[in-house]
Amino acid sequence: MYKLMKIKLEMIAFGLGLVLMGTGCQNVNNVVQTPVETIVESPIAEIPETKETKKEFRGIDGDFTLEATNLWLEDVSLHLDSSLSLVNKTYNSYYILLKDEKASLPKTIDLAYYAELAGEATLRDLKDGVVTAMEDVEFNGIKGKRFYLKGMIDEVSITYEFLVFENETHFFQEIIWSSTGNIEKNLSYYDDILQSFKYSK
Repeated sequence: MYKLMKIKLEMIAFGLGLVLMGTGCQNVNNVVQTPVETIVESPIAEIPETKETKKEFRGIDGDFTLEATNLWLEDVSLHLDSSLSLVNKTYNSYYILLKDEKASLPKTIDLAYYAELAGEATLRDLKDGVVTAMEDVEFNGIKGKRFYLKGMIDEVSITYEFLVFENETHFFQEIIWSSTGNIEKNLSYYDDILQSFKYSK
């Protein structure tokens, strides 16, 4: 079992601001940022096959749903700008969904560029950080980009999984993170949560 961890959030607006300014973008304060936190090293979680039951969560604006399990709880303190924030204390795992209005961003930002900026900003705060190549994914009729960030925070290896996509009016970032060992061992479990996103009718 994982120990209950108190999250230390560090906003990374400065890092993303440098990226945007370096590319000539002026409206740097409108991009929603991802958090970086400290995770206490714990044994790799064993995902039980029968103890969890499916649970549906709804975004703060009611515009989407996400399916996780009863071990996940909403926690608005994870990120003030998140449309949905979840914590799983049993597995020491965390999820947020951030969205940005396209109208508030420079028109030069497309989906691939948006994903690149989100990844670079988080990478700046990781020691020995590395990012994987983006891969195209499709789920529930939605096309997006997926990539992983891995690095050290307080001598603990952390992995973030990003799933980035868009509709006509917004860009979306789904981010799920935990210790690297936990993410790697239980990757399909976390993928299923990320790809359960559906727009509400």
